[in-house]
Amino acid sequence: MLVKVAERRRALVDEFSGYHAAADWIKGNIRGPADRPEPRPLYTLEERHLRRFVRMRGFLAQLGHPERAFAAMHVAGTSGKGSTCAMLAAIGHASGRRTGLHVSPYLQTPLEKLVINDRLMNIGRFVALVERFRAEVARFNATSPEGPLRYGEVWVALTFAAYAAERVDLGIVEVGSGGRWDYTNVLVPDVAVINRIGMDHVRTLGPTIADIAGHKAGIIKPGVPVVVAEQPPEALAVVLAEAEVQAAPVRLAGRDFVWRIIGVGPTGSHFGYEDRDVRWNDLFVPLLGEHQVANAALAVAAARCLRRGPAIGEDAVRQGLASVRFGGRLERMQEAPEVLLDGAHNAQKAEALAGTLHQVRQGRRLVLVLGILASHAPDGIVEVLAPLADAIVCTATKVIGKAARPPEELAALCRGYGAPVETRPGPISATRRAIALAGKDGLVCVTGSLYLVGAARGLWHTEAELLRAAWQDAEDPLPAHLALA
Repeated sequence: MLVKVAERRRALVDEFSGYHAAADWIKGNIRGPADRPEPRPLYTLEERHLRRFVRMRGFLAQLGHPERAFAAMHVAGTSGKGSTCAMLAAIGHASGRRTGLHVSPYLQTPLEKLVINDRLMNIGRFVALVERFRAEVARFNATSPEGPLRYGEVWVALTFAAYAAERVDLGIVEVGSGGRWDYTNVLVPDVAVINRIGMDHVRTLGPTIADIAGHKAGIIKPGVPVVVAEQPPEALAVVLAEAEVQAAPVRLAGRDFVWRIIGVGPTGSHFGYEDRDVRWNDLFVPLLGEHQVANAALAVAAARCLRRGPAIGEDAVRQGLASVRFGGRLERMQEAPEVLLDGAHNAQKAEALAGTLHQVRQGRRLVLVLGILASHAPDGIVEVLAPLADAIVCTATKVIGKAARPPEELAALCRGYGAPVETRPGPISATRRAIALAGKDGLVCVTGSLYLVGAARGLWHTEAELLRAAWQDAEDPLPAHLALA
């Protein structure tokens, strides 16, 4: 028996050895904590970002500009941008386009950043691409006057190279942080999208909504349509001013397109969408929460602005929205007790989560698992979510280059709201404890950091299972030509 177990373990390692080597090389480009200020920085924050763009543009030129090989949709915002990206990718795929999806961060495997037509990129092609790519990185770093490429730069350039190699027609690209100075902002997209703007990343984006909006608006390019969600007045003024400077046509939620919620249920939401040209009734999106309807309407409006390829019609929108999946965003993992995973890592996201918990709770005992990165302000999240809980388990996630808030620090904040609070050293033990506290008739919500959510998700879906579901060679042969060339 022991021999058979050892053989199975060796087979598992052998099956994905090339993938793990490639992923480890990518992680090896992390050059220190991403969220700790340098004690004596050589450059101002703006100078550092300008150097980043010099590196990025120089490296992309060396690669032959893969970022120009596909039509792109570039999505920024404080909240909802990941879900909007997932919806856009689903609509693009349903329209017949070969569609790539890049979101940040990933939950369990780096290949979640390289999704092609709703499945992880072919592993063998990923490994071969990384082998060629790392040689290009070494060649660039050897002569770069602006210093070596950083982890985020490597990842974004690799994503663009993968989309070019995979002959993607449409690339959906989520901004990592902010927009103006983000690694992804070397794109000149077909459409720019700005979802809801709120307070987050104030250390790097600024202390006010207007400052943060200035960064989000930085993805607006000359003459490129920009689709904008409903915004606080001070944020909207900044976005519209930038659009005017760039002579970018604006499609604004509530003015140029509207939606109407028909019904919100335990499996998703039905809604109607209308703009100046169409009125579509009873669209369905299976992502939980009323806020996902606003994200869906934004995605529909953005998809209808695509300039390359055939126009997006009702069938593609209806089919795409109905098929969308997005892990870790109010994702239901089990029943008895029901367990939801949601990466609500700022106060705005916590408010959206709280609204959905009110709808789905139905008098049940609610146990929260909470973990937050040190770079995110915990007070607003705790203030919104802790009063809802019957019990709270605080924990921390180990992330390379990013510090987590200690569980006891979070617990001290939570104890002021009345519910019993415990701590556990890691996401798995914290989630198991929460399931026990909830009982079979209760409700568990794992929330805070997306890294926490990704770690907890491993209780139900292992990384190996995800990798086995990636595209196989026979299923996904590369097309001979770009459909939109």
